[in-house]
Amino acid sequence: MNKIKMRIIGILLIGLCFCLPIVSFIIQDYTNHNRVGEIDGGKTQEILKKHPLISYLYQYDYIMEDYDEIVQESYNIKKYYSYSKEKQKDLKKIQTIYSQEIQKLIQNKIISHDILETSTKKDYQLTFGTIKKNKKENIGQYFLEQIYRLNSDNDKFIDFNMDGKTHKITSISLTQNHHLDFNQKEIKELLWNMIKYLELDDIDDWNYNQEGYESYQAKLRISFYNEIIDQQQNIRINTSILYLPSPKRFHIFVE
Repeated sequence: MNKIKMRIIGILLIGLCFCLPIVSFIIQDYTNHNRVGEIDGGKTQEILKKHPLISYLYQYDYIMEDYDEIVQESYNIKKYYSYSKEKQKDLKKIQTIYSQEIQKLIQNKIISHDILETSTKKDYQLTFGTIKKNKKENIGQYFLEQIYRLNSDNDKFIDFNMDGKTHKITSISLTQNHHLDFNQKEIKELLWNMIKYLELDDIDDWNYNQEGYESYQAKLRISFYNEIIDQQQNIRINTSILYLPSPKRFHIFVE
């Protein structure tokens, strides 16, 4: 009888060991569900309604996780006349938008004519580079890659990432051999200028720390990276999702 009891107890203990992780996941999911209620409610939802850009960033972030490889169409601005009339029209539209938005970056002191190697006497005009757009209609992002010099003592590349719906440039990357120095005051001012350019400066809980500016209400981070690898400096200003516990339950406001 005792042996039977011991076997039953042993089976129950083994079953409990298998069930504990499941119970833990259930509790964690329940906790996250309640936390999502806090995050999705009130102020955050107001911000999402007022700033569609943030909703699109969330949306793109989740979509990108679902695809192993995103197929892109590429347009070389210098080869404009080699494309069909339809593609020329598409390229010209994106090129014009990029010219306008990069000019706004200059006006907001985020990037300079000096870095872009253009004249200060007239508005910026995009004249070279490769523009890429995702073929998936629900991934409305445009990418601009500019190679200034390659395989030289003065290599230089600039990349831009634009939201195709609000036309806001959300990230800028500069790689070059010539090194630029930034102190903390300059970085802080640069990132705040980026927030103003994105028209997110009305969000009242921006907090500056070693990662950049963060908003808990908007779940957003505006960051600055500066690193040197193999004597090449890479500077990146980036807009990214700060935290989102349960994307399946998150309500994205997209009209």
